[in-house]
Amino acid sequence: VDLHVVEGNTPTLRLEQDGSDGFTSQVWDLAGNETNFFVRDVTNGSRLPFRIEPGAPGDSIYIDSSGNVGMGRANPTAAMHVMGESMRIESSTGRANFTLSDTTDPGPDFRTQLTAGSVRFSYIGTGAPEMELFQSGDLAISGNYISAGTTLTVPDYVFADDYALRPLAEVRAFIDTHSHLPDVPSAADIAAEGLDLSEMQMTLLKKIEELTLYTLEQEAETAALKDQVRVLKAQQAQTEALEARLTAKIERLRPAQD
Repeated sequence: VDLHVVEGNTPTLRLEQDGSDGFTSQVWDLAGNETNFFVRDVTNGSRLPFRIEPGAPGDSIYIDSSGNVGMGRANPTAAMHVMGESMRIESSTGRANFTLSDTTDPGPDFRTQLTAGSVRFSYIGTGAPEMELFQSGDLAISGNYISAGTTLTVPDYVFADDYALRPLAEVRAFIDTHSHLPDVPSAADIAAEGLDLSEMQMTLLKKIEELTLYTLEQEAETAALKDQVRVLKAQQAQTEALEARLTAKIERLRPAQD
């Protein structure tokens, strides 16, 4: 090769700016040995800000012509393209942060932050986190939960004319046998398979709509019974009036007593 440096221990190329032209002095070393290839900042305590160990796989760091950086990936398709099974951010300050910033939007940056006991998802400077996931598994959100899942089937079909609403006697028999409502998962099912909140919301909505239909049926039956009672009362009143007239007529026809 054009430049070949041979040394028994850590062959090194030094780049030294000596300050003779009025610029601050700075010394960099490019070196390599059996443990790593490295860049050494000699001026600042001989730190090693950049190191590569022998045997590192190809394309461990790849910078394409557009400036995209690939890690384990050639020809990266994003500003940072990582090919691997994990990515870790580690902090010794008690907080590990990942921030998303849009320089075209005057709105606040979005941050994911790991703190003691929870992971917070928040817009910076807006106060309390918009969402917080605790180690216990509890989830707290400051706004509304909106599910936009396309697989949701809203049970408006319950109000269709051809919907087969179970008779209440059948519902009673199902409860007696299974100890839960029809179409609703049992406690054992939820313990074994977990709880799909979106699906459960639709199931509960279905039961509320069915309950509304039962209530409307009972209201219609009650109204019919009230009409029957009104008719019976009217008939009873007519009967009582007729009896009163007959009694009065009988009294008038009865001979006077001495």
